[in-house]
Amino acid sequence: MKLKQPLSRCLVPAWVLLLLAWSPLGALPSGGPYGPVQQHYALPNALRVSFVAPNGDAGSEGMTLMEPTTLERAIAQVVTGDAIVLRGGVYRTGSLRLNQGVTLQPHADEHPVLKGTEVAQDWEQVEEAVWRTRWTRLFPAVPADWWRSQRTTVPSLAPHGRCMANRMMARG
Repeated sequence: MKLKQPLSRCLVPAWVLLLLAWSPLGALPSGGPYGPVQQHYALPNALRVSFVAPNGDAGSEGMTLMEPTTLERAIAQVVTGDAIVLRGGVYRTGSLRLNQGVTLQPHADEHPVLKGTEVAQDWEQVEEAVWRTRWTRLFPAVPADWWRSQRTTVPSLAPHGRCMANRMMARG
């Protein structure tokens, strides 16, 4: 049996596929992968080190790893040159302001996540596909300049037709 093409010509497509599979063409944009770089942090060399945790005790001063305070309390008591070491977990807090040279860093190889939101709870169903809850905070006393009070539906939030966000905001 005689081959019509040399064997080397048949293998060229296989080599091309192999090169494409290992090439940067399949890489993520900007070099990825994304997210925090795995790293181990030593305790900072600071005048004062405060330890915080998502479930920290606001009554604690946060001077030891075993008795962490809250992030809010630590920020209220630090001064320039101090450091805050965050235990891993989600910190749901907003309106944090630092106007000093303070170091914030994770503890060892843990992954703290700061979220500026609170979780809405205690929802009650008003009617089909309409739910409400009461807010004790989060909304300003006066709506921001971008707020459109005439908007009554938000398609991405209310796929079944209605949203009560405007009415609930006014009640506070």
